[in-house]
Amino acid sequence: MDDRERRKKERRNKVLALLPPVVGTLFILLAIAGGTLVARHIDKPTATPEPTSKVTVIPARTPGPAVRPEISSMRLTVYGEALGPDGFTAYVGDKITLTLEITPQFINPPVIWYYSDPSSVNLKPGDDRLTCVFTALKPTGKNELSVKCYDTEIVIPVYLWER
Repeated sequence: MDDRERRKKERRNKVLALLPPVVGTLFILLAIAGGTLVARHIDKPTATPEPTSKVTVIPARTPGPAVRPEISSMRLTVYGEALGPDGFTAYVGDKITLTLEITPQFINPPVIWYYSDPSSVNLKPGDDRLTCVFTALKPTGKNELSVKCYDTEIVIPVYLWER
């Protein structure tokens, strides 16, 4: 093989070695150009089209009642007797079960029991939240027991004394 043929073969090998990267680059450029042309030809609306039919929106349901129920009466009882505006007296160590009666009756109403001086009593609401065990811890004189359900609240005085 003479020198001329050998150089020719080397040149051909160099050209063949450059062929795959050049062809790949051409394909990438063609894909970009084609995508640009297609994107230009897609019709874009200039304004929001008028609806062809009336759309009715139905809001999702929310848990619980949408309107707070109206409570006609609430009363607090101890041993079956209603507590009045004078409240009640308890002595340190007394455990009293209080019962809340709500009209109309609800299943698992959101009842909140609280006391004006939480360090002087222990309140333990029952599972139904309509009963609460009141335990007197220390003598603090006059305080207030409050029971709230929805927007209705009962506040009664409680007198705590030492025996």
